[in-house]
Amino acid sequence: MDMIKKFKFPIIIAIVFIALTIWLPDTARRSSIVTMNYLKEMFLIMPPVFILMGLIEIWIPKDKIQKWLGSGSGIKGTTLSESIL
Repeated sequence: MDMIKKFKFPIIIAIVFIALTIWLPDTARRSSIVTMNYLKEMFLIMPPVFILMGLIEIWIPKDKIQKWLGSGSGIKGTTLSESIL
């Protein structure tokens, strides 16, 4: 039961894809193409993001990051975090 709760969302997606395949095969095919394109894009984007996150963690000390973005940073931290996005 714990496993079902943990993977609830992927299980629901799989059920939807199976239902689409049975009742609306054309829609299922298009959905699969869109999903595969999205996954390809994520696989291209995520490795550089993880590398940059690792480098930032090494280059900038944690106490500086906590000072700039932590709970006591106030409006300055909010502005800095919004400008990063």
